[in-house]
Amino acid sequence: MTTLMQDAADETRKQMELVCRFEKSRPITQNSDMFISSKEEHMINFLYDRTQVHEHNLRASFTIQDPVTRRRRYISHEQLSQNAFWNQVMSDLTAQGIPVTNPKQLARLQPRDEYETEIHLISAVLAYFEIASMRVIEVMPMIFEVVYLDGFEEGLRRRLTEKLKLMDKGKGREICERYTTENDEMQERVRSLTEKQRVLMEAKHALRSQG
Repeated sequence: MTTLMQDAADETRKQMELVCRFEKSRPITQNSDMFISSKEEHMINFLYDRTQVHEHNLRASFTIQDPVTRRRRYISHEQLSQNAFWNQVMSDLTAQGIPVTNPKQLARLQPRDEYETEIHLISAVLAYFEIASMRVIEVMPMIFEVVYLDGFEEGLRRRLTEKLKLMDKGKGREICERYTTENDEMQERVRSLTEKQRVLMEAKHALRSQG
């Protein structure tokens, strides 16, 4: 039994190491939509945070153009947190064909950040890490079930079949019948217990009907 468990554990460890080797190789993913979406989200967060760091006063670096006067007006982070003002900002941008669903997306309207290349690289790494992490988290439980549990079960089945000689060409059928057929004494005991159970159930029903 211990040997069977150890064999299953060794094979499971090999499969886990194989998954880890996959992630040590060059980045590969077919989930391009999630990768692009996640990378864009990280970039927006970084760019937005940098506008906060470089904001020297309440006149934030965020600006929009009034669709009527064509004049630029400044938007402070305090104003962005106010629902009424945010609704107006969203309306202004939508009127200009720029749909915005998150105030942080306004960071994209600013001049190119001097570290945008670095931010792009970091965002791509983080996005891929998220995908790789989910891949490992999903695969590992499958390995435990299929390789370890199922592997142990299959090994135990083979070992019992071999040790009990269930597939022996000469006595295999006789051995199987001996293991699956109850002797006369056991059959009589089962019949006796079944009859006692029937009597007890009838007595229980009768008592309940009297109550």
